[in-house]
Amino acid sequence: MSGVPTFWALTRFNLRHLLVSPVFLALVPATLVGLAYSAYQPALPTWSDLMDQVRLQTLGVAAVMFAVTTFPALREARHTEGFALPLSARTRLLSLALASVLVTSVCVGVLIVLYLLSGSQPTAGTAAPPAVLALFLLGWCGPLGALACAVWTRSYTPLVVLLLLVPAYLLYTVTSMGTRAEEILQRLNGVARWVLDPCPSTSPR
Repeated sequence: MSGVPTFWALTRFNLRHLLVSPVFLALVPATLVGLAYSAYQPALPTWSDLMDQVRLQTLGVAAVMFAVTTFPALREARHTEGFALPLSARTRLLSLALASVLVTSVCVGVLIVLYLLSGSQPTAGTAAPPAVLALFLLGWCGPLGALACAVWTRSYTPLVVLLLLVPAYLLYTVTSMGTRAEEILQRLNGVARWVLDPCPSTSPR
């Protein structure tokens, strides 16, 4: 039982470390804003529409959390062997997994809430708990996959592969969606302009 307080203390440390890491601060807020702003919502949204849209967004969150979790996972896999630490390597990885899953769950929950709040009409239908749970499980694949790859490869190769695959997938998606892709690109372009110039000024004519 003496290891339980240490486990929770390490989990809190990992949670803080994830939230203040440069990779998280650089990727996660921008990803959430971009996904929420580019989300498609019909005039009369239903829970089925929500599930379809948030499922695609959750894939983006999973990819980002894979990148965020890779660095601390490799730290644990590479650099903690041989040290007299109070917890075993497996327990430390479990603590990191719990912290990363909590962060991912919050991100997926934010996407669901944003979809519900952004609609001009209430979302029709009822939520199916298994379907909502499946969204969170899909998001967890990102950080848990990063942990598994770190333990297996002990290298950044899986992260490099992900960085190569994501642009290719986005390019395929954009080129195959036609008019919908043009709408997404226009919205993302609007976000980029707002970031670069949040208070535009117009010169008098």
